[in-house]
Amino acid sequence: DGVSVKRWATNDYGPSNLFSDFVYYLLTDDVAGLGTWSSDGAWAKVNGFETASKFLQANNIRFDGTIEQKTNLRSYMTEVAPLNLCNFVIADGQFAVVPALPYDPNTYEIRSDALQIKQVFSVQRM
Repeated sequence: DGVSVKRWATNDYGPSNLFSDFVYYLLTDDVAGLGTWSSDGAWAKVNGFETASKFLQANNIRFDGTIEQKTNLRSYMTEVAPLNLCNFVIADGQFAVVPALPYDPNTYEIRSDALQIKQVFSVQRM
């Protein structure tokens, strides 16, 4: 049943396993996050979270991580975002999660034409 969070891809509330929804929750929730500090999400750039959630959902990228001890949230989100093919950024003085790869703006799926492998390196063991 999970914790109820803002689900940006569907614009409703409920449990989610999208990284962008998790980050928004941590930035805005009064109990589990920085909500009392951020004054009703003023530090969160809303349109970035919506785009990232739709990107993650369209590409079936799920996040089920935990924070087990005190940590710097900004550092944690910056480290974990690339594992979800996203970037945690500051845009216009607000935090946001944005897709790290080119995507189709209609379907939010990763554009296959933008990912061209030009060279492959391998290590030969002796």
